[in-house]
Amino acid sequence: MSIRVNSPNQSTLTSLRNSRENQEKLKKTMEKLSSGKQINRAADDAAGLAVSQQLGQALRGLEQGMENVYDGLSLTQVADGALDQSSDNLLRMRELAMTAANGTLNSGQRDAVQAEFDSLKSEITRISDSTEYNGKKLLDGSAGEVDISTGTESGGSPDALTLDLSTSMDAASLGISSSSVSGADGKAALSAMADIDSAMAKISSRRSEFGSFSNRLMSTHQSLAISAENTYAAQSRIQDADVAVESAN
Repeated sequence: MSIRVNSPNQSTLTSLRNSRENQEKLKKTMEKLSSGKQINRAADDAAGLAVSQQLGQALRGLEQGMENVYDGLSLTQVADGALDQSSDNLLRMRELAMTAANGTLNSGQRDAVQAEFDSLKSEITRISDSTEYNGKKLLDGSAGEVDISTGTESGGSPDALTLDLSTSMDAASLGISSSSVSGADGKAALSAMADIDSAMAKISSRRSEFGSFSNRLMSTHQSLAISAENTYAAQSRIQDADVAVESAN
């Protein structure tokens, strides 16, 4: 066997190469263990990194979509609470109309009842004009349609749930602005009772719409939460390091 003095022999070069390879593998393994990720740079897995980033983008959208849905729920709760108060006012107005319809009252007494009746009408209009969420009017009809973005896409466009806020709930829109319980007899009061019944039906219908939309938002939130869980799992399988395997390595 020949002996070389100035140049390393083949076994030395092989040992050096293997040592460097093992050091590099150990470095990557320690990096995975310290970061908890098996993909720390594009060189680790270019295709896996691209898929993982797409999943991460989808997750951010789903998480924001759930936040948006909660905002939508808060909006409908504010609107429904305001309509509940308007409904209570209408019930009191109906009581006043029934009182004024009684034949034992005179015109002066009916005028006194009319004063409270008018105050309640003004309060219903005030509630309609002032109820808002985050600066957006909810009951005066000025908001139009409001889109609640779900954070997902449909046909390349952001998917959203639309709530129609174009209906006003003031006294005029409810048909009670000209209702009266005054007069020499109870005829006007009886007519006002019919107007109030119609107004209560309108408010009940509107509250039903808000309730249905709230239920739809809750269903959407449930769907988004399930999608987020599955997307997290998919991203974890691609991106997260297997601690047991890396420790063995």
